[in-house]
Amino acid sequence: LLPDGRVAVSIEQSGQLAIVGRQGDIELLDIGGLPHGLATDGELLFVTDRSAPAVRRLRLQDWSELPALSADLGPHALAATPSGGLVVANANAATIRIGEITVSGPALPETVAMSPDAGRVATAGASDGLVVLFQLDGTVADRILVGGRPVRVLFDASGRQLAVARSAAGSVALIRLSDGGVDHDLRTIHVGGVPDGLAFDASGSLLFVSDLSTGMVSVIDVSSVRTLSRFDIGESAGAIIVLPG
Repeated sequence: LLPDGRVAVSIEQSGQLAIVGRQGDIELLDIGGLPHGLATDGELLFVTDRSAPAVRRLRLQDWSELPALSADLGPHALAATPSGGLVVANANAATIRIGEITVSGPALPETVAMSPDAGRVATAGASDGLVVLFQLDGTVADRILVGGRPVRVLFDASGRQLAVARSAAGSVALIRLSDGGVDHDLRTIHVGGVPDGLAFDASGSLLFVSDLSTGMVSVIDVSSVRTLSRFDIGESAGAIIVLPG
C-alpha cells in the first residue's frame, strides 16, 4: 500500500510492477529482473530482485531509480524500519538482514514482518518450520516450531498476535506474544488448500487468509479461532492487504 492509496504489485515473471489505483486504473512499470518483495518508507519503493540479487529503489514521485542495494542470494520479502533501514529475508542464503546486520535465519525464509512498535522482526523457515523473532540488533528473542511449511508471518496492530500461514498443512497458526517473547499460547485453525496471504483488519479481531490453490479467502474470528465466512476471489489468491476506509 502506497501513501497515496494506490497499491504496488510485483509481476515477477514479466519484470514489471503494476501500480493500481482505487478506481481500478493501472500503471505498468517495466523494471526488468525478477521483482518480488515490496516495501515503502513513504518516499521510496523498495523491490527485491531475485535475479540480481539486489534491492531496487524507486522514487515514488516519478519512478526514477536509484542505485540498487546488494543482497544475499534469493531476496524475498522485506520491510522498512522507522529509522530508514530495511529488513530483508534472503531465502536461498537462509539469512535475515536487519539494517546493516546480517544474521542466520531459519531454513528458506520467504517472509518477514515488522512489529507495529518496530521493536521486533518475525520470519519463518519454509523448510524447517521455525518461526524466529529477532530484536533489531539481531538478537534472537524466540524460536517457535510451527511446522507445515510456513510461508507468511504477520503481526496484528497491537503487536501481541502473530499469524503464520502453514502452506503444507492447510492451516494458520496464531501465536500470542508477550513483551519478552512468546507466552506459549499457540492456536491453529484449518482453512484447507494452500494458505498464503494474511491480513488483519484494523481492530485485529478478524484475520483474512488467502488460498493459492482455490482462490478462496477465509475470514477468521481471532478470539474464538473460528472461520466466520469464505468467499471466492478467483484463481490463485496470494498476498493480500486490507485497504483503509
